[in-house]
Amino acid sequence: MSLITAKVVGEHIYCIGDTKITYANDINSNPILSGSIKQYIFNNLLVCFAGCVYSFEQDIEKYRSCTSLEEITEIAVSKAIEYEVLAASFNPCRIIIVKNKSASEVKAGFIGDADAFNKYQNYYHASKQVLSTPDTGEIKIFQLPEPVAENGDYVRMYKAMKDVATDAGIESVGGAVITTATHKGMFQYMMYCDIFTDEVVTPEPGETKTIGFGSKEGGGYAVEFSACNEHGGLALKPVYYFLQGGFGVVFPENVGAVSKARFIKAKNPCQWALETRDLLGEGVISGYLSLDHCGIEGEKNIAVGDYKKALDCYKLRLDSARKFSDYRPKLDRYFSGYYVCLFNTGFQAKALSEIKDLTANNHDFENRKRYQNAMENAIKK
Repeated sequence: MSLITAKVVGEHIYCIGDTKITYANDINSNPILSGSIKQYIFNNLLVCFAGCVYSFEQDIEKYRSCTSLEEITEIAVSKAIEYEVLAASFNPCRIIIVKNKSASEVKAGFIGDADAFNKYQNYYHASKQVLSTPDTGEIKIFQLPEPVAENGDYVRMYKAMKDVATDAGIESVGGAVITTATHKGMFQYMMYCDIFTDEVVTPEPGETKTIGFGSKEGGGYAVEFSACNEHGGLALKPVYYFLQGGFGVVFPENVGAVSKARFIKAKNPCQWALETRDLLGEGVISGYLSLDHCGIEGEKNIAVGDYKKALDCYKLRLDSARKFSDYRPKLDRYFSGYYVCLFNTGFQAKALSEIKDLTANNHDFENRKRYQNAMENAIKK
């Protein structure tokens, strides 16, 4: 049945829930991914459900058009035998729980499996958090709601839900945690990253040992939950990216239906950004995305003559590249590839003008000088 819990903390609302994502790839059949989002943001209102997916789908467009908690409550009360609803609004912070055709306003509450919530409470109030995987290092990175307040509750809520999701004795709660909160005056999905290293070997006395980031060969992995915000907009389209696995999961919006999981193969964060842009209309910029990812992927596309796609790769980290002063050979190569793509996609004048300016200020960039000469000769011809 799932579990979703929410809480008013000062001027914020924190909401943590789960979803099950399953992947089937039997012999002689196409891979099948199943799972759906149960927390939605419509018109800066949070609408969550637990229960019958089919019944909620019959009403989802009604919820999508709601502009107040009262409208949401009216719909939910009429269907509360088939599914439960948790709805919230911001400014002022309010949470409404609808169960068994009854609505109540609360400061903290839940919908879904009551036994799972009892376990969640136990984990939340536990004095010590235990690593999910023994003999490994574990790193958790959180995007904290702003304006910054006392975020201890938010982190504890996440950890408690994660413990419930990974508890083998609770079958109703899936392993994928969904985080939403009021952030900068709006409801948004909040980014987090779970990193599990390879097995940690204790060094000998007097020695030091660096803990590796984690590799698929060593059993380490990193899971990043984020949302579309390529251009700094609201984070309203949740996604998961599995770095070592080279794939991600997105939840495209479906008219008249819940947002269902969809598999995307992306061997590196650059491919992930471009693939999500094609599917969702806006790319997801992973926290792992680097100049190396973009430069290597760009050069691969140049090699096969796909200058447009290569240009998209370089643009992903172009602003960051311009701020770097170190790693001169790498920047020379990066910008050279970018201007080659710009030149070969119809922007000859822009490419030549910019490469001249940058070459004048960076006399050690040999690649750029070479491509500048090639561009000038091509224009003369």
